[in-house]
This record gives sequence, C-alpha cells and structure tokens, in this order.
Amino acid sequence: MLRFYQKGDLERINRQDEQLLEGNGEFIESDNTFVIEEDGKVMVIGCPIFMDNGCYLASLISRDCGYKSTKLIRIGKKILNMLLEDNDFVEITTQVGWLNAERLARLLGFTPIRLEKEMYNGIDFNVWRKERCPA
Repeated sequence: MLRFYQKGDLERINRQDEQLLEGNGEFIESDNTFVIEEDGKVMVIGCPIFMDNGCYLASLISRDCGYKSTKLIRIGKKILNMLLEDNDFVEITTQVGWLNAERLARLLGFTPIRLEKEMYNGIDFNVWRKERCPA
C-alpha cells in the first residue's frame, strides 16, 4: 500500500546497516513524504526533494523487503514515472560499494552520473540519474 507518511513510521522501518550511517531520516518532515507498507511492515519511506527542473529522491529501505522485491520495484517504477511527468530527471544516491543499493538503482532504470567524495559523514556516494524520455 502506498500512503503518506505518518508519525511513528520512521521507528517502524527496519533500516539496513548502511542506511544507519546516512543520517536519521531528516527528510521525512516534508509533506511530500510517502510510505510503502506491506503486511503491516513499513518497507520504504521516500520523499522527492524538488529542485530546478528535477528532483532528488531521498529514501530509506527496509532490510525486510527482499520477499516483496518484485512488487516494490513495480511500485517504485510507477512513482518514478509520476515524478518524471513534471520533472526532467530524478536523482538518487547510493554509498560506493553497496552492491544491493546499486543493483536496485539499475533495476529502477537509473544510470550513475558522478561520484561525490565524502558527501555525508565521510562516506563516498554515487549519484544516479533517471531522465524523462523525450516526447
């Protein structure tokens, strides 16, 4: 189920160890924050942060989501398509060397565009982009 964020959702997501190094979900206070919940579990918390002609998609993904990966990827692609209706591109970041995150980025159609050294907490991140298809 796709829904808006509710107070307490951050405490309900079983974040992956890598994401515990990426801050405390400061982005969740936005009115744009959404949640994907399945079987009573918070699987994804995401928030598009709009800029110029595109947006950055901040997200937290539960370590428990593997058994629902096909469905979650389908929902993720729908969300990206909705964002690309009004934006030229969507960007995400993944920690360098975090293979599961990089695989997910590729499955969602993102392409790596640059490396940001020590972007957050001294951690290197890859920046990925998905662009709107020309009309």
